[in-house]
Amino acid sequence: WAVLVQSARVAGLGTGDVVQIFRNEPMPTTLVGQVTAASPTVGFGGKALILKGGEQLVFTGSGLTATGTISVNAEGIMVPETDIYKLLT
Repeated sequence: WAVLVQSARVAGLGTGDVVQIFRNEPMPTTLVGQVTAASPTVGFGGKALILKGGEQLVFTGSGLTATGTISVNAEGIMVPETDIYKLLT
């Protein structure tokens, strides 16, 4: 499967908390976005973030001050990887 990721959200962050979003592994070269309590949603715009089979989003945060539940979700369009061209048209 291939997924065109359109947006990602993190709810329940404390003031000053930052969660970074990476493709596959948390490295500076794989950073695709970040969210904060003040800006909890990131949009990837158009066709900017396509995950192919075996790829995934990784969400990381350190020193978070949130005291309740933190929830993470993303929205996208999924097609069989052989039909990835449908995401690009």
